[in-house]
Amino acid sequence: MKNSIIIPLLFVVTLNFSCAQNPENKVNTPKEMFFTPELFVDELQIPWGFTFLPDNSLLITEKEGKLIHFNKGKKSIIGNVPEVYNRGQGGLLDIALHPKYKENGWIYLT
Repeated sequence: MKNSIIIPLLFVVTLNFSCAQNPENKVNTPKEMFFTPELFVDELQIPWGFTFLPDNSLLITEKEGKLIHFNKGKKSIIGNVPEVYNRGQGGLLDIALHPKYKENGWIYLT
């Protein structure tokens, strides 16, 4: 008889302890900010990755599949980007230049 009461009681106690939550995580924010955020490019739809080109212009990927070249305050959309699967975690994500980009012009997209 005791075993029939002890086992469910242990189960309930274990269940209660497993549902306990930690107190809120505290974030230590600095008292001073050593940088100033600045908006470079506006009107982007879910920008995901970017890289600087050697001429200091910027290539930006948008998750939906657009590749944007930003140079001297002007945006232009680059065509012939491979089709992407834009659902869930899919889409046009990161971008990187080949280490020898100046020689071969290769750009990697994920």
